[in-house]
Amino acid sequence: MPNINWLRLRAEYITSDISQRALAQKYNVSFNTLKTIANKEKWNGLRQQHNNNVTTKAEKKLEIVAEKQAAAVIDYNAEHLKAWSKVLEKVNALLDKGVDADSLQKLTSSLDRMQKGQRLALGQPTESTENSTTIGGKIDLSKLTDEELIVFEKLVGKIN
Repeated sequence: MPNINWLRLRAEYITSDISQRALAQKYNVSFNTLKTIANKEKWNGLRQQHNNNVTTKAEKKLEIVAEKQAAAVIDYNAEHLKAWSKVLEKVNALLDKGVDADSLQKLTSSLDRMQKGQRLALGQPTESTENSTTIGGKIDLSKLTDEELIVFEKLVGKIN
């Protein structure tokens, strides 16, 4: 029998999904000899321990990635809130000056597209169904804030 590097065979077995029989064939060693050594050195237990360690490390890395993604989503949501607050201020000022509803629609539509693009880049849903202010395309006034209701009333007044 040739000189066999059993440490190499053990490392390959522990860190891969190769079977003991396939490993024996690959290195041209007796399956029974390999099996005896593997049982004596508890290769199966070492493989399981290695897989558990890899799984634990992967889960920790995934948790870190998820935390970073969540932080990015929170940051974008905060930016969106600031942007919409600024839009709301401008809308109120424009309404007071008598600006037409079409211009306001273009402004809010542009902001909406920008936010959807950012949410898409973050892998977040682009349409909110949980806090939607519309039902079947109609505005649900019960879900609007006081500020939004004031703007809505001004818009309705300008349109009528």
